[in-house]
Amino acid sequence: MMDGASVALGIEAARRLAELNLVDIQPGLTDAEFVTIERRFGFQFADDHRAFLAAGLPVSPGHDEAGWGWPNWRRLDSPTLQEQVAWPLATALDDIQHGASRAVHPPTHRHHRLRPRPRPLHRPRVPEPKVTVAFWRDYV
Repeated sequence: MMDGASVALGIEAARRLAELNLVDIQPGLTDAEFVTIERRFGFQFADDHRAFLAAGLPVSPGHDEAGWGWPNWRRLDSPTLQEQVAWPLATALDDIQHGASRAVHPPTHRHHRLRPRPRPLHRPRVPEPKVTVAFWRDYV
């Protein structure tokens, strides 16, 4: 069951991003698309992240001078999405080699991550990349 407050945060963040009119926003992800993505990459979106992406899918054309931009979760085989999803694990493995202890989070925008929903992940426990913000309302 999804947390109502987290869902409200995700919807509000999607509304704010749409108002800024800075990125192309496609129709939101469907439940079937979430299942496909989560099975493919072995993680679950946090409730606020899920609500954000269900309200509308922000997409970027690809790499820009500041990083990857928004992941296009509908292009599961794209090299850019593959890099975005692989980045936290690669970072985590590098951190393990240097003695840090963190968890892997799904990508949001560029190199930013949000905390996943509090459920077991299907990936082994690995170091956690830097979490820039805890809530979507602080990000958008």
